[in-house]
Amino acid sequence: MLNELKMQLKLSNSTERAKVFATWGEGLSDDQGGIFWSAVSEEWCGFDDIPYDRFEPLFARFRHARPEHLVAHLPDTIVRLYRGQYAGHDGLAWTTDLDVAESFAMGHRGKVVETPFVHMIRATRDLVAFTCDERDESELVLFKIPTDDEIVITVPVT
Repeated sequence: MLNELKMQLKLSNSTERAKVFATWGEGLSDDQGGIFWSAVSEEWCGFDDIPYDRFEPLFARFRHARPEHLVAHLPDTIVRLYRGQYAGHDGLAWTTDLDVAESFAMGHRGKVVETPFVHMIRATRDLVAFTCDERDESELVLFKIPTDDEIVITVPVT
């Protein structure tokens, strides 16, 4: 099962990988949360153009099985998390580094953005599914996309 997924991911480009992974995750049974978390935390940094609307339900479905070691290194309270983006692109991937968020707000992998901004939230460890820092982005992946009420401030990036 995992070997087949790894082969499919290897044959896919970075914008296709997340969709391939989501399809695989949607086919898992409810008792396969351990394999899901092992795979998603290993592969996430290789994804671009992530379909968050597909990952959010997967994270909710397997939340009970998320291994504590994926977030054990985080403090109980994470003071601030940032997400650089543009309208209509809310997501699960946040960072503790404001410079990284501002960079993503300005565009990523060739995308040009007209109205970039950065959201800021206050977070606790229990909101974090896992971390991913292979690309030096200080990335924390949340279980769910924060609502407008949870966003403390939104700042335009110039």
